[in-house]
Amino acid sequence: MRGPRILGGEETYPLVLGNLFYTGDRRVFGFFVKARNVPGVLAGIAGAFAELRVNILSIYFNPVPSEGEVGTGFIVGDFTGLSLDPEVLRSRLEKVRGVVEVRVVQPQHRGVLLDPYHFPIVGLGGERYILTGETGMKGNVEELRRRLGPSASSSFLYYQGVARGKYVYELLRSLGAESPVEYLNLLLLHAHQRGRYRGRIVEYSYRGGSRDRIVVRVEGNWECMTAKQLGIRGPSSHLERGVIAGVLHEATGRTVRVVETKCIARGDPYCEFKITFHG
Repeated sequence: MRGPRILGGEETYPLVLGNLFYTGDRRVFGFFVKARNVPGVLAGIAGAFAELRVNILSIYFNPVPSEGEVGTGFIVGDFTGLSLDPEVLRSRLEKVRGVVEVRVVQPQHRGVLLDPYHFPIVGLGGERYILTGETGMKGNVEELRRRLGPSASSSFLYYQGVARGKYVYELLRSLGAESPVEYLNLLLLHAHQRGRYRGRIVEYSYRGGSRDRIVVRVEGNWECMTAKQLGIRGPSSHLERGVIAGVLHEATGRTVRVVETKCIARGDPYCEFKITFHG
């Protein structure tokens, strides 16, 4: 889906990831670019494309935190209807102030152009990401339910999430999280960034006592959207509940219970988790 969605009253748009571009019947080339982070370098690069009447279909540059540091990017240009040799554009790009090197990439297969220079996919902290499509996740959920039954498959997913939460905790700790609210906020940002769901804390009371309670509201939860597509009509966020429980257990040293009180799979407008602590 490429169009806008409304989440939390805000218009949101899908973020297209990956380094594979479908060209169709167009005459398309890729340009791998090394450039220094200096004012005007992107404007100069875009200007070179415009000067030669090459339309930019896609442009991506890795984040470069320091001025003067060399970063890398990949640009897809459409040469359809032009007699221009892509090497002419490459030469023009290398004259832009700040550009260090440019390489032309031909489509590797009919209708397909791959950026071969950016691998693996990593987060800002350097952690490697292995992207999994929704279709594969849907198949996992469906097959687990078929083989183990609803109850056992739900438990399996939950405790898989708890185990994963221990490793996510270490990542969040390395980012400077200290208090439970900091761990939870970073976890929600982490989930949003990876396209798992978009969540926010709607109630927070934590003092280390028996009445501690946190409520998290979640929109676009992949797990419950998958369950709804499979015809499951009940609270269905098992893996993600487990991740939250695992992170907060590691952060507090206490037993954590995460209950899904609202779920889009049963017709609610969003999912909601009630988190309580024991011990």
